Amino acid sequence: SRTLSGRPNSGAIWPDAGDPPNADFTCTVDGEVINYVVELTMPELAGDELTYAVEGIGDSNLPVSGTTCSGSGHLFIDQHDGAPRLA
Repeated sequence: SRTLSGRPNSGAIWPDAGDPPNADFTCTVDGEVINYVVELTMPELAGDELTYAVEGIGDSNLPVSGTTCSGSGHLFIDQHDGAPRLA
């Protein structure tokens, strides 16, 4: 698995419901918009830094090395009730 980290908005850690949420991660790298659909597991909050273990879903082939976004990255987490939320 790979990791994804950043500073969360409120509600970014979910209760353990036995079924990890899926999420959509998007940002711009060298002028190109990238988009990954991932499954989030193992949330860890240390100070104001939130880290998840991530696995790609479907056609989302995650990069072998890390990705550095040119600007802000956005993580849209599926709440299991059909309403996505921005983390």
